[in-house]
Amino acid sequence: MSMAGTRRFFAALLALLCLVGTALAFDEALVRRAERAIEEYRPQLLNISKELQNPALDEQQLVTFRDRLELIRADAVKLSTSLAAPIAEVNQQLASLGPAPGGNDTEPSSVADERRDLLASLNRLSGIKSRLDVGAVEAEQMAGRIAAIQRNSFLERIFESDRPILSPSLWVDTGAGISLFASRLGGLFAAWWDEVAPTANFRTLLLIPIFASMLGVGYVLLRRGLVRWTRSRPREQQIPNDLNRLWRIFRALITTVVALIILYAPVRVALKLGGFITPRFDLILTAVFELILASLIYYVLALRVSSPGNPAWRIINLGDVAASRLPVLVGIAGLVSVGNERMLALADAVFLPVSYTIGQSALSALTMLILLSLIV
Repeated sequence: MSMAGTRRFFAALLALLCLVGTALAFDEALVRRAERAIEEYRPQLLNISKELQNPALDEQQLVTFRDRLELIRADAVKLSTSLAAPIAEVNQQLASLGPAPGGNDTEPSSVADERRDLLASLNRLSGIKSRLDVGAVEAEQMAGRIAAIQRNSFLERIFESDRPILSPSLWVDTGAGISLFASRLGGLFAAWWDEVAPTANFRTLLLIPIFASMLGVGYVLLRRGLVRWTRSRPREQQIPNDLNRLWRIFRALITTVVALIILYAPVRVALKLGGFITPRFDLILTAVFELILASLIYYVLALRVSSPGNPAWRIINLGDVAASRLPVLVGIAGLVSVGNERMLALADAVFLPVSYTIGQSALSALTMLILLSLIV
């Protein structure tokens, strides 16, 4: 075979490979589905935006709108994520063609045609992905507007005098809201798993015990050094004064906070590096951490102030029975207080009706009243 024949053979082979590569670059059905979804989202978003201008919207309409916006947002995010792989494939094929010739240099017409087709496909895919991202952002923003309307409605309705705390309808709405909350929280976890499962790196979870062990050893060594530096005599030989008592409380609080950070920080870092954290999952993770942290701080503070079984270190004037009961009651009060705030935030995130949040706040207030009466 002559040299010219060899060149023609390889040029034809390259063109064939490029043609096959283009056919396999992406799933056309997926792209068309994304385009149809964009066409469906646009009128729905415009209609909801127009309806939000109506001041006479009732609670059920707001909940329905938020549900629809969440479906649009979740679907847009899912489709946008699914287009990342086709875009990467097209970019890879463009890179395999090499840089475009500059100046007066030319390339074979088959390669030039293939480069043009790939660039057109890349622009098409990138444009669809951008429009999906814009749709997801618009849905998120509209959901935020509805949340603001619901919060205003909550502040107006919470002081209604025609619906006392013992009203049966209040607790019926609260019970229905609890069931709905559990269902939507389960749906939130399912959507989170569908989003992160394809791309998450599970090996990063092995970093949790490693980081926790390193931080724990460092904390123990540092604590031993501080104890040796601040304590001149064994505790059993000390006659505590007010400064000793206050320092004991402060040290216990610092120990509690640091211990929780040692447990929480490795988990968060590993989940972040592994791609497990999404905005809504982060809301739940942060809520759980704040709930545990606040409850333990309240409990440890009350424990050190009352010092059950050790009256010499007791700050307040309590009997042994009251001192032993105080830490548990204060810890539960902290759990209820912070838990109510976090639950309201989660209820807002999963689009629960205002009637549920009113009932939840009433239940929290009633529980706090009972706890305060037991503490006092």
